[in-house]
Amino acid sequence: MFYIVSMNASIDERVRSKITRISEQQGIKQREVAGTIRIMPQNLNAYMAGKRGVGKKNIARIAGAQGISEDAF
Repeated sequence: MFYIVSMNASIDERVRSKITRISEQQGIKQREVAGTIRIMPQNLNAYMAGKRGVGKKNIARIAGAQGISEDAF
């Protein structure tokens, strides 16, 4: 069980890193991404801080908001 949690944490960290990098490159603020994908900015902040898992559904929504393929994550 620990391995699965650890593996998911590693995946989430890579996703958070890519979201941050792409947002910075495009000059998009977290608040704008949250508004585009229709979630509260606090929820996106929790994802980005590692307090909550991002989840496949939200990865797809964030990728769409950033204009990139979900596969990029």
